[in-house]
Amino acid sequence: QVDQLMSARLRKSSRAMSEFYETKYLQAAVGAQTSANPNLINGVPHRFILGTLDSTAVLNAFSVMKYSFDKAEVPLSGRVAIVDPAFEHILNQASLSVGSMNYNINFSGVVTEGFRKNHKFLYNIYGWDVWTSNRLPNVTSETIDNSAIAGGGTTTITDGIASIFMCLDSDDHKPLLSAWRKKASVESERNFHKRRREYQTYSRFGLGPQRVDTLGVLITPRALDLGALIG
Repeated sequence: QVDQLMSARLRKSSRAMSEFYETKYLQAAVGAQTSANPNLINGVPHRFILGTLDSTAVLNAFSVMKYSFDKAEVPLSGRVAIVDPAFEHILNQASLSVGSMNYNINFSGVVTEGFRKNHKFLYNIYGWDVWTSNRLPNVTSETIDNSAIAGGGTTTITDGIASIFMCLDSDDHKPLLSAWRKKASVESERNFHKRRREYQTYSRFGLGPQRVDTLGVLITPRALDLGALIG
Protein backbone atom coordinates (compact mmCIF):
# COMPACT_ATOMS: atom_id res chain seq x y z
CA GLN A 1 0.00 0.00 0.00
CA VAL A 2 2.97 2.29 -0.46
CA ASP A 3 1.44 3.95 -3.54
CA GLN A 4 -1.74 4.78 -1.63
CA LEU A 5 0.26 6.18 1.27
CA MET A 6 2.33 8.36 -1.06
CA SER A 7 -0.80 9.67 -2.75
CA ALA A 8 -2.38 10.50 0.61
CA ARG A 9 0.77 12.28 1.78
CA LEU A 10 0.71 14.46 -1.34
CA ARG A 11 -2.92 15.46 -0.79
CA LYS A 12 -2.36 16.24 2.89
CA SER A 13 0.77 18.25 2.13
CA SER A 14 -1.05 20.29 -0.49
CA ARG A 15 -3.95 20.97 1.87
CA ALA A 16 -1.61 21.93 4.71
CA MET A 17 0.18 24.42 2.44
CA SER A 18 -3.15 25.93 1.35
CA GLU A 19 -4.29 26.31 4.95
CA PHE A 20 -0.98 27.89 5.93
CA TYR A 21 -1.22 30.39 3.06
CA GLU A 22 -4.83 31.22 3.94
CA THR A 23 -3.89 31.81 7.58
CA LYS A 24 -1.04 34.15 6.64
CA TYR A 25 -3.22 35.99 4.12
CA LEU A 26 -5.96 36.69 6.66
CA GLN A 27 -3.41 37.78 9.27
CA ALA A 28 -1.85 40.17 6.75
CA ALA A 29 -5.28 41.62 5.95
CA VAL A 30 -6.00 42.44 9.59
CA GLY A 31 -2.46 43.76 10.05
CA ALA A 32 -2.85 46.10 7.07
CA GLN A 33 -5.10 48.29 9.21
CA THR A 34 -4.20 50.24 12.33
CA SER A 35 -5.47 48.35 15.38
CA ALA A 36 -7.62 50.14 17.97
CA ASN A 37 -8.50 52.71 15.32
CA PRO A 38 -11.63 53.17 13.16
CA ASN A 39 -9.41 53.48 10.04
CA LEU A 40 -11.46 56.26 8.49
CA ILE A 41 -11.75 56.43 4.68
CA ASN A 42 -13.60 59.52 3.43
CA GLY A 43 -14.71 60.06 7.02
CA VAL A 44 -16.28 56.61 7.40
CA PRO A 45 -14.81 53.75 9.50
CA HIS A 46 -13.51 50.55 7.93
CA ARG A 47 -12.86 48.78 11.25
CA PHE A 48 -15.71 47.99 13.62
CA ILE A 49 -16.37 46.07 16.82
CA LEU A 50 -19.61 44.11 17.08
CA GLY A 51 -20.06 43.28 20.75
CA THR A 52 -22.84 40.74 20.29
CA LEU A 53 -23.81 38.13 17.74
CA ASP A 54 -27.53 38.27 17.00
CA SER A 55 -29.39 38.34 13.70
CA THR A 56 -30.21 42.05 13.77
CA ALA A 57 -26.68 43.13 14.67
CA VAL A 58 -25.07 40.83 12.10
CA LEU A 59 -27.32 41.98 9.24
CA ASN A 60 -26.75 45.61 10.24
CA ALA A 61 -22.98 44.99 10.17
CA PHE A 62 -23.18 43.84 6.54
CA SER A 63 -25.22 46.91 5.66
CA VAL A 64 -22.87 49.31 7.46
CA MET A 65 -19.81 47.76 5.82
CA LYS A 66 -21.53 48.19 2.44
CA TYR A 67 -22.03 51.88 3.24
CA SER A 68 -18.35 52.23 4.16
CA PHE A 69 -17.25 50.72 0.84
CA ASP A 70 -19.78 52.80 -1.11
CA LYS A 71 -18.39 56.00 0.46
CA ALA A 72 -14.87 54.87 -0.45
CA GLU A 73 -16.07 54.46 -4.08
CA VAL A 74 -15.18 50.79 -4.11
CA PRO A 75 -16.63 48.84 -7.08
CA LEU A 76 -19.88 47.04 -6.37
CA SER A 77 -18.67 43.86 -8.01
CA GLY A 78 -16.15 41.52 -6.43
CA ARG A 79 -17.06 42.30 -2.81
CA VAL A 80 -16.24 39.34 -0.56
CA ALA A 81 -16.74 38.80 3.17
CA ILE A 82 -14.80 36.07 4.99
CA VAL A 83 -16.48 35.38 8.31
CA ASP A 84 -16.39 32.91 11.17
CA PRO A 85 -18.77 29.90 11.01
CA ALA A 86 -20.67 31.45 13.93
CA PHE A 87 -22.12 33.87 11.37
CA GLU A 88 -23.67 30.95 9.52
CA HIS A 89 -25.63 29.88 12.56
CA ILE A 90 -26.86 33.42 13.18
CA LEU A 91 -27.84 33.93 9.54
CA ASN A 92 -29.50 30.53 9.33
CA GLN A 93 -31.78 31.69 12.15
CA ALA A 94 -32.30 35.13 10.61
CA SER A 95 -33.15 33.67 7.21
CA LEU A 96 -36.40 32.27 8.58
CA SER A 97 -37.78 35.66 9.57
CA VAL A 98 -35.94 38.50 7.78
CA GLY A 99 -37.92 39.41 4.69
CA SER A 100 -35.18 41.62 3.25
CA MET A 101 -33.15 38.51 2.37
CA ASN A 102 -35.83 37.05 0.09
CA TYR A 103 -34.45 38.90 -2.92
CA ASN A 104 -31.81 36.23 -3.48
CA ILE A 105 -32.63 33.52 -6.00
CA ASN A 106 -31.03 30.83 -3.81
CA PHE A 107 -33.07 31.67 -0.74
CA SER A 108 -35.38 28.68 -1.25
CA GLY A 109 -32.54 26.25 -0.63
CA VAL A 110 -31.33 27.75 2.62
CA VAL A 111 -33.55 25.83 5.02
CA THR A 112 -32.76 22.41 3.56
CA GLU A 113 -29.14 22.89 2.55
CA GLY A 114 -27.79 25.45 5.03
CA PHE A 115 -25.68 28.34 3.92
CA ARG A 116 -22.44 26.57 3.10
CA LYS A 117 -21.63 24.52 0.06
CA ASN A 118 -18.00 23.86 -0.71
CA HIS A 119 -16.99 26.39 1.98
CA LYS A 120 -19.15 29.18 0.54
CA PHE A 121 -22.51 30.61 1.52
CA LEU A 122 -25.25 29.92 -0.98
CA TYR A 123 -26.04 33.58 -1.60
CA ASN A 124 -24.74 37.06 -0.94
CA ILE A 125 -25.99 39.61 1.54
CA TYR A 126 -26.20 43.30 0.64
CA GLY A 127 -23.81 42.64 -2.24
CA TRP A 128 -21.29 40.62 -0.20
CA ASP A 129 -20.35 37.11 -1.33
CA VAL A 130 -19.96 35.48 2.06
CA TRP A 131 -17.42 32.73 2.77
CA THR A 132 -16.60 31.02 6.04
CA SER A 133 -13.16 30.26 7.43
CA ASN A 134 -11.83 28.76 10.65
CA ARG A 135 -8.48 30.49 10.17
CA LEU A 136 -9.46 34.09 10.85
CA PRO A 137 -7.11 35.90 13.27
CA ASN A 138 -8.01 36.08 16.95
CA VAL A 139 -8.08 39.44 18.73
CA THR A 140 -7.09 39.24 22.38
CA SER A 141 -8.40 42.68 23.27
CA GLU A 142 -9.15 45.87 21.37
CA THR A 143 -10.88 49.19 21.95
CA ILE A 144 -12.05 51.44 19.12
CA ASP A 145 -13.03 55.06 19.75
CA ASN A 146 -15.67 56.16 17.24
CA SER A 147 -16.52 59.35 19.13
CA ALA A 148 -15.45 61.43 16.10
CA ILE A 149 -18.45 60.01 14.23
CA ALA A 150 -21.96 61.31 14.87
CA GLY A 151 -23.61 59.06 17.42
CA GLY A 152 -20.45 57.00 17.89
CA GLY A 153 -18.78 55.94 21.09
CA THR A 154 -16.06 53.75 22.51
CA THR A 155 -16.41 49.98 22.07
CA THR A 156 -14.21 47.32 23.68
CA ILE A 157 -13.99 43.60 23.02
CA THR A 158 -11.94 40.79 24.53
CA ASP A 159 -11.43 37.33 23.07
CA GLY A 160 -12.64 38.37 19.64
CA ILE A 161 -12.16 37.24 16.06
CA ALA A 162 -11.64 39.44 13.00
CA SER A 163 -13.79 38.91 9.92
CA ILE A 164 -12.47 40.31 6.65
CA PHE A 165 -14.33 42.33 4.02
CA MET A 166 -12.57 43.13 0.76
CA CYS A 167 -12.98 43.89 -2.92
CA LEU A 168 -11.47 41.45 -5.42
CA ASP A 169 -12.88 43.09 -8.54
CA SER A 170 -9.41 43.26 -10.14
CA ASP A 171 -5.75 43.25 -9.17
CA ASP A 172 -5.96 47.04 -8.95
CA HIS A 173 -8.65 46.82 -6.29
CA LYS A 174 -7.33 43.97 -4.14
CA PRO A 175 -6.28 45.17 -0.68
CA LEU A 176 -3.38 42.71 -0.56
CA LEU A 177 -0.90 41.39 -3.06
CA SER A 178 1.19 38.25 -2.80
CA ALA A 179 4.33 37.11 -4.55
CA TRP A 180 5.83 33.63 -4.68
CA ARG A 181 9.61 33.59 -4.61
CA LYS A 182 9.51 29.80 -4.76
CA LYS A 183 6.44 27.72 -5.58
CA ALA A 184 5.73 24.80 -3.31
CA SER A 185 7.88 21.78 -4.18
CA VAL A 186 8.62 18.47 -2.50
CA GLU A 187 12.06 17.13 -1.69
CA SER A 188 12.94 13.78 -0.20
CA GLU A 189 15.92 12.11 1.40
CA ARG A 190 16.74 8.78 2.94
CA ASN A 191 16.94 8.70 6.72
CA PHE A 192 19.46 5.90 7.20
CA HIS A 193 19.14 5.90 10.98
CA LYS A 194 15.39 5.26 10.88
CA ARG A 195 15.57 3.33 7.60
CA ARG A 196 12.90 5.33 5.86
CA ARG A 197 12.45 8.02 3.22
CA GLU A 198 11.32 11.43 4.47
CA TYR A 199 9.60 14.18 2.52
CA GLN A 200 9.46 17.94 3.04
CA THR A 201 7.55 20.68 1.24
CA TYR A 202 9.32 24.00 0.66
CA SER A 203 8.05 27.37 -0.54
CA ARG A 204 8.73 31.08 -0.16
CA PHE A 205 6.09 33.76 -0.51
CA GLY A 206 5.33 37.24 0.73
CA LEU A 207 2.16 39.25 1.42
CA GLY A 208 1.72 42.98 1.67
CA PRO A 209 -1.01 45.65 1.68
CA GLN A 210 -1.78 47.50 -1.52
CA ARG A 211 -4.97 49.46 -0.80
CA VAL A 212 -6.61 49.96 2.58
CA ASP A 213 -9.71 51.62 1.11
CA THR A 214 -10.90 48.27 -0.28
CA LEU A 215 -10.47 46.52 3.08
CA GLY A 216 -12.79 46.26 6.08
CA VAL A 217 -12.45 44.42 9.39
CA LEU A 218 -15.31 43.45 11.68
CA ILE A 219 -14.30 42.18 15.14
CA THR A 220 -16.87 39.98 16.87
CA PRO A 221 -16.99 37.60 19.85
CA ARG A 222 -14.87 34.54 19.11
CA ALA A 223 -17.45 31.96 20.10
CA LEU A 224 -21.18 31.59 20.48
CA ASP A 225 -22.74 30.96 23.88
CA LEU A 226 -23.88 27.45 22.99
CA GLY A 227 -25.34 26.88 26.43
CA ALA A 228 -27.70 29.80 25.98
CA LEU A 229 -28.59 28.70 22.44
CA ILE A 230 -29.44 25.13 23.44
CA GLY A 231 -31.26 26.41 26.48
